[in-house]
This record gives sequence, structure tokens and C-alpha cells, in this order.
Amino acid sequence: WDPGSGLRFDPTRVLLDPYARGTAVPDGYRRTAAWEPADASVPMKSVVVDTSRYDWEGDRPLVQPFRETIVYEAHLAGFTKHPSSGVAPERRGTYAGFIEKIPYLVDLGVTAVEFLPVFQFDAQTAPEGLTNYWGYQTVSFFAPPAAYATRPAPLVAVDECRDLVKALHRAAVGAGLPPDA
Repeated sequence: WDPGSGLRFDPTRVLLDPYARGTAVPDGYRRTAAWEPADASVPMKSVVVDTSRYDWEGDRPLVQPFRETIVYEAHLAGFTKHPSSGVAPERRGTYAGFIEKIPYLVDLGVTAVEFLPVFQFDAQTAPEGLTNYWGYQTVSFFAPPAAYATRPAPLVAVDECRDLVKALHRAAVGAGLPPDA
């Protein structure tokens, strides 16, 4: 620790890697813990993800000319959070819940979905008494939001987000869109 020489390592702090592919958000997470002496049970943590472990089952990006693309922008959790969504209660507001709504999107003619938010963010970065619902102020650019998983295990969000991408691609292929050649 020698800031005058550019050395700013502080062993009392737990840091989050903004380029991690996964995050763990403990039940007792508090944003203000970043300013307190380190308590490793409180801060968000980066999770190492073995990208070779997931089976994409041959899934590849789709080729769709933009002029033929109909984009549906949706809040990933908000799209299924309300009981009127028809999604099973245990899957409302999750990646798995969104999968249940894919047939509805196909019926609308949607060919692409743009999710908001799609990166891990800090829900506590909001004025007192409010929540950062829209996911502004990303804290991990390659990690899907852990809060949208059906279970709190750190890698569940990563796998369920991938499952959602596969399901969306399969629905598009089923609707006649060509897979990437």
C-alpha cells in the first residue's frame, strides 16, 4: 500500500472483477460494505466460470438480415414477474420464466429480443428507499444478473441465461430462420 508510488492494493478489501463471467451476491449483501473493513461474507464476488463446461448442443448465432428483424425489448425479470404473465410462480422474473413466454413472442412475429438489464448490476445503486430496477451502473460486464436465476447458486444464472439463449435460437429456427452457416 503506497498510493504515492501508484501501489493501491488494500488487503482489507474484496474486489469484484468487472470482466468476470459470473457473480455471487450473498443474502446479506450491502453496497455500503465497500467502505467498511472487509467482511468477506457481505460483498458481491466474482465467480470463475469454465466456459468449456456448458453444452451448447450445436447452437450457433442466427443469420437474420436487419431489415427482416423485429426486435422486442424487454426487462428480463419484469416481463414475467406479474401473475398475469401466466408463468409458474416459482419461475416468475427468471431466465426460466422467460423461456415459458417464447411461444407468445413467436406468435407476435418477434425475431430478436433485446434484454434490459443483461449484465450484473448493483440493485442498491439508487436513492434511499428505491431500487436500481433497470440495471444501470453495470458492475460485471460479462456476468448475467444473478437475481434472475431460479436458485441462488453462483453458476445457476450463467447456465440459465445460456439455456434462455438456446431456447430463443431454437424457437427462431423453428420459425424458419436459418442458423449461421
